[in-house]
Amino acid sequence: MATRLLELREKFFRFVGRREKLVMAAVRFVIAFFAFFLINESIGYMSQISHVWVAFLLAALCAFVPAGVMVFVGAALILAQFYALAQELCLITLLLFILMFCLYFRFTRRVGYYTMLTPILCFLRIPYVMPVSVGLLGKPYNVISVLCGTVVYFLIKNVKENEALFHSFQETVAGPTKYTLAVNQIFVNKEMFLYIVAFVAAAITVYCIRRMKTDHAWTNATI
Repeated sequence: MATRLLELREKFFRFVGRREKLVMAAVRFVIAFFAFFLINESIGYMSQISHVWVAFLLAALCAFVPAGVMVFVGAALILAQFYALAQELCLITLLLFILMFCLYFRFTRRVGYYTMLTPILCFLRIPYVMPVSVGLLGKPYNVISVLCGTVVYFLIKNVKENEALFHSFQETVAGPTKYTLAVNQIFVNKEMFLYIVAFVAAAITVYCIRRMKTDHAWTNATI
């Protein structure tokens, strides 16, 4: 049985090696489609772009471009949906995205898949896969890409849970504004900051254990 599994693994790697470009395009398409589909399903406030075929077409486009373009398209999709809900929310989110793109292109532009996969796995309730993957496969600073994806997940989650506040909000002279409400959706979230601290700690811990000069370091790091 073990020999058979090894043979299948070797055949799989040979297949991927011969068709690397096609396989990578398929992987990019699947990641992009699930990401765009979840965005439209969660915050589909702009009906014109909230159809499954829009997610399909955008994913097909992203299958043949670098991961950075896929991240940019996802950000543009979120901004369009937020604009339909509240222009103030769209503006605050745009400023946040500009900051995250500065960090992304400075440190983690080669691992944009982490940014896209993190919200998907958060929705699937297995977010811890990402910081462990960073520790096993990358450098500690690659966790920045995971943190960007985590912020996006909680942003979408919080807006979805509190969208009624934007619909029913009425500004007063002395009361809060929609800008205040938008900022609260992003920055006033203890759970998000807990995730961020935990992900950074996990990625660094796994990386350090993986780099140890001991037997079975990779296995120990995974555990």
